[in-house]
Amino acid sequence: MHVAVLGTGIMGAGMTRSLLRAGHDVRVWNRTAARAQPLADEGASVAGTAAGAVEGAEVVLVMLWDTPAVLDVLGSAAGAAPDAVWLQGSTIGADGMLEVAAARPDLRLVDAPVLGTKGPAEQGKLVALLSGAPADVAAAQPAIDGYSARSVCAGERLGAASALKLACNAWVATMNAAVGQSIALAEGL
Repeated sequence: MHVAVLGTGIMGAGMTRSLLRAGHDVRVWNRTAARAQPLADEGASVAGTAAGAVEGAEVVLVMLWDTPAVLDVLGSAAGAAPDAVWLQGSTIGADGMLEVAAARPDLRLVDAPVLGTKGPAEQGKLVALLSGAPADVAAAQPAIDGYSARSVCAGERLGAASALKLACNAWVATMNAAVGQSIALAEGL
């Protein structure tokens, strides 16, 4: 499967490596070109523009910093891959995902944030949280399986997967705080 990855920071680079190991043809792009270049040594094609990266892609994985970055990059690249499934994986929250969906009703968008960090991204062991049209999710599933060990469907409504991601992040933060308090109490006693 031809997959484009837009954003090769910590998560995007790890996911790219997992996609390559899974046998996908991967083309990458990053705003800071030097961050994408090391992936060429591992088998990815590096594009000079976001539009160049997505040209001919069946699936486009978007892993960018925030909602304005996602909107900007989709604005410059979407026309080059109008039939692709766009996996919006950036952690932009449900409101951000709804803003993206409203701005780009022409795209086959799937809300696709992930649970995990650098290690699971590199190992292809992320948990993919998904919401969107079932046919689009199914079409992108081979790529999703390339970077994740498990997929959780949060429904068809765009934004549902991002809402679930924020709830999971809140749970992790709560658990970390509780463990920290317990350790501080134990040390104090």
